Amino acid sequence: MLGKIKLAMISGTFPELHCGIGDYTYRLCAELKKHDAAVSVVTSQSPQIKSLEGVKLIQVLKNWDLLSLPTLLNFFRNNFTDIIHIQYPTQSYKDKAMINILPVFLKAFFPNTFLIVTIHDIKTAHIFNKIRAIPFLIFADKIILTVAEEKDYLVKRFPFLRDKLEIISIGSNINPVELSSEERGKIREKLGVKADEILLSHFGYILPKKELELLIYSVKHLHEKGQKIKLIFISDFCPKANKYHRRLESMSHKFNLEKLIIWTGYCRQEEVSKYLLSSDIGIQLYPDGVSYRRTSFLTAIGHGLPVITTVNTRLPEGLIDRGNILAVVPRDAGKLADAIEELILSKALRKDLSVKAKEFSGHFSYESIAEEHFSLYQSLIKSEEPKNR
Repeated sequence: MLGKIKLAMISGTFPELHCGIGDYTYRLCAELKKHDAAVSVVTSQSPQIKSLEGVKLIQVLKNWDLLSLPTLLNFFRNNFTDIIHIQYPTQSYKDKAMINILPVFLKAFFPNTFLIVTIHDIKTAHIFNKIRAIPFLIFADKIILTVAEEKDYLVKRFPFLRDKLEIISIGSNINPVELSSEERGKIREKLGVKADEILLSHFGYILPKKELELLIYSVKHLHEKGQKIKLIFISDFCPKANKYHRRLESMSHKFNLEKLIIWTGYCRQEEVSKYLLSSDIGIQLYPDGVSYRRTSFLTAIGHGLPVITTVNTRLPEGLIDRGNILAVVPRDAGKLADAIEELILSKALRKDLSVKAKEFSGHFSYESIAEEHFSLYQSLIKSEEPKNR
């Protein structure tokens, strides 16, 4: 019978630093504590990082640069652990090389410790970042990827990695709150949304690669057709400091949409949930197509929204156009406007998509994600010693 597994999770970010991987790390570790595992999170020294119930925090490094490498190695020398699990990338690592060469030193100095790395993005990463990930591929005992297309991408290029690769989905970092009809009405009233208006929502970072101009063009078109709508962007929004944010704000002024578009700015998780639950239709645009890597999409369906999203070549397994989502092609404002109008005019379709989206989101619960991780940890501990020992 196995004893309690000693696990050190390395993540440069953790709540309340603004990074989705930090939020993911907290949710995962909080669930892992329910299993037979002693979990510690090795993270940054930052006043923004808060101790959260159920997770042991060890704030070791001020910076993730090469000068910090001896400090991190010394920590592991003085604190035995069965498994070291690295989350990569995070915003705190920045472009420093230390985290990328860390696997080389971990396997050299601690050959009896298993090394796992979760790579959250490899297929669409910049070529420089793909090269930086090579030490993970070589020295990790297991590599966790979050979607099948990431595994396919690596196996095609490095067939010898097949047995190292595992797929474990990520989940939404934002749980739906309890929201009464009365409170929902008050939120909509505060936002300036009238009872006969449809509130569209977009949740997630406002980035140029998302081409959110299309959404503004669609709102303009629908408004001109007489549809009573408003659009809320649930995201950090800094037009003074961010050129793309300034461009979108200028578009809203140019098209006289100031009263129709709401910018929330940065929101805490509870606020995000309330805004989503107060919306009628969720719109999540990804020019390369929707993927289960997109926590913003998982959050929207997890809140039971009827969601319009983009499909590139094919939908991920489990998603069904007009079954649990409404799919549109990327980069086509006209088709997007048509899809929005269809949902505006069909309350029955909105309700059907809402119910089925919520039901499907159960596949991405942190309970099941933690169970898959724990099973992987157990299989490593029970197995023969790693090749690099």
